[in-house]
Amino acid sequence: MREKIPCKLSGTRTCALLNMHSCARCPLSMDGDQQDKIVADVETFCGLLPEEGLHTLFETDECQLCKSENRGKKTGYAIVDMAHSEPKDEQRKRSRLFGKQSFGFLAPLQFAVCTKCRMKLLLLEYLPMIMPVLLTAVALLFVANDDQRKALNATSVGFALPLIIIVGALALGYVLAKVLKTVLSNSWSKGMYVNALEHPFVKAMEEKGWFPLFDAKKGKVIFTRKQIDRGLGTAHKEAYEALDKESEV
Repeated sequence: MREKIPCKLSGTRTCALLNMHSCARCPLSMDGDQQDKIVADVETFCGLLPEEGLHTLFETDECQLCKSENRGKKTGYAIVDMAHSEPKDEQRKRSRLFGKQSFGFLAPLQFAVCTKCRMKLLLLEYLPMIMPVLLTAVALLFVANDDQRKALNATSVGFALPLIIIVGALALGYVLAKVLKTVLSNSWSKGMYVNALEHPFVKAMEEKGWFPLFDAKKGKVIFTRKQIDRGLGTAHKEAYEALDKESEV
């Protein structure tokens, strides 16, 4: 049985920054030289972050997507995954999801979000699907009516007219959805960050070499009620300010 290597960083600032809560889940439980390598990676990670720290986005009761001074109350989180090419590793493994990975670090930006901002962003996301389906359903009900169907069949186009109406409703719904989405986005952008990638914190990260992992153009976010509370980038303010009595390894 392989002897377990005691973790020499237990209780240190690096341990707090990893924020794994349990030694059984922590990569520092590896043996050999991995502990020193991970310590170096953690310090590199921290050096690549904006001065205010990731914790400022979720360690608050105010919505971080609201622009106005009267921010909404936090009811959940809007997550944007950012990636960085560091640390460079010539033997970086391939991933089924990402292929040959072009990144080393991942950082979840957990924006505190209020109910109003969440509902607006969800509406903008699903509007291109809702509007075409809604108008198509109305068209189907229209052509399904016996009197309407007889009147349509009596035209010169005949039985093809109901199909034309349904396809037309689908196309009209798509066009209306794009127009309405643009109008709503322009209106709501005055009071909130409709595109999370336009947030000043994201801009600060991009200046340090970070880039969005998914949907870079659209700035799509993932909503969750609970905070991601384990791993790099999830530690609270105390972890970044912690000072060990012993010298840092």
